[in-house]
Amino acid sequence: MGWIGLRDLEAEATKLLTPTIADYIAGGSDDEVTVKENEAAYSRISLVPRVLCGAGDPDLTIDLFGQRISMPVLIAPTAFHRLVHDQGETATARAALATDTIMIMSMASTETIEKVAAASEGRTWLQLYLQPDLSVMESFVRRAEDSGCKALVITVDSPVFGSVNVMFAMDSLICLLVSFVRTFACHQMENRRVESGV
Repeated sequence: MGWIGLRDLEAEATKLLTPTIADYIAGGSDDEVTVKENEAAYSRISLVPRVLCGAGDPDLTIDLFGQRISMPVLIAPTAFHRLVHDQGETATARAALATDTIMIMSMASTETIEKVAAASEGRTWLQLYLQPDLSVMESFVRRAEDSGCKALVITVDSPVFGSVNVMFAMDSLICLLVSFVRTFACHQMENRRVESGV
């Protein structure tokens, strides 16, 4: 495949996506200052080679909340995986399982908590946005617990959303809205099922 770094992977992925979806994934809000700062921060991180330190294979495994994983890298919560893969977050969950790490499932997932947690065989945490209706939060927490999620990741930095600096084509905007409505409807139906004990 000829990939050397993440830029190569990004360029390859961009070839497979519509321009609107590629822009949505790569873009940020307003002047995209945070996107630029994030990239700058990561570019300052270097791997320091250590030589003449003894033999043996390096061990990258770590323990997090009682789970041993293969490396100190987790899959961060991102929404709308079905925009780029027909199996959505379940495919990502299987990738987490295959690489022996943890997927943090977005509250704006296009798959249910139960389905994603089952696909990762317990290697899923759930990200939650604080909700004004505490019963909605409680329902998500109970479903995550019942599905075997080992941790919750609370997002508190989104009280106001920025303006997206990308001009979305109408068909792609509809695609995003359909994904969001489908996700919300699936979660609502599952919440009702859980509450009714069915």
